[in-house]
Amino acid sequence: MVLKNILARKNTKIYLFIILLMATLYAFITTLNNYYIKINNDNFDGSYIFIPATQNDDFESDNLFEKIIQVEKSNLYDLYFSIDNQVNDNTIYSHQKQLNKLNKTIANTNIKIKANDNCLDNIVYLNNQTFSSLKLESTSGYFILLSDWSYIDTLLKKYNQENENIEVKYSEKYDENTLALTKIFKIFILIIKIIIIILYLAVLIDLLIDGKIKNQILYTLGATKLRIISLNIMEFAIFIIEFICCYNFILFILKFIL
Repeated sequence: MVLKNILARKNTKIYLFIILLMATLYAFITTLNNYYIKINNDNFDGSYIFIPATQNDDFESDNLFEKIIQVEKSNLYDLYFSIDNQVNDNTIYSHQKQLNKLNKTIANTNIKIKANDNCLDNIVYLNNQTFSSLKLESTSGYFILLSDWSYIDTLLKKYNQENENIEVKYSEKYDENTLALTKIFKIFILIIKIIIIILYLAVLIDLLIDGKIKNQILYTLGATKLRIISLNIMEFAIFIIEFICCYNFILFILKFIL
């Protein structure tokens, strides 16, 4: 009955077509966005951000971060020390790439370096006692990796207002064009979301206006108010279900194409 009533309305086919179109467009842009986010993240592989510690640090709730590690940054060498008291005394764990820098740092000491490829490229792990024995001038702060590097400018704009000493190390594969594309797709997604919200508001208003006469007829025929409200909700739900089903189906197909 509900489906029959909807299909009988003159605006139904227009709404169904527009919703199908928006679902297709949204799925296509989302797929491209995810594709270029992956490429952009690969281009940023090896990049990191260092934010010196301040009295107003509140990074834990920021969902932009993939990793945030409290570190001591050497003022002499480009090394970041993570204090982990589970590491044995006079022992340092580091990625293979940092061995040359570390050998200069710990010259004339009895500290042992253990290479571990599971360590982040730029992080050195040691306990507090070992770090103190190095007697290095350092700056306390946070070593940060992003889950989506297309937000790099957003993050810098956000935290530069509080801390002007933020440091960013860009990977050699960093590409401005790919970064720009990820930002453009995010703008498109935002625009499409706004259009979809406006579209569904228009559908809802149209259903309410058109439903006034039908509701009076149904009420006269003995339908309860609860039944009438349920029918109106079901009519609107059909348009929502159409979008969800079309979006997910097209998204599934596009995964095999792109």
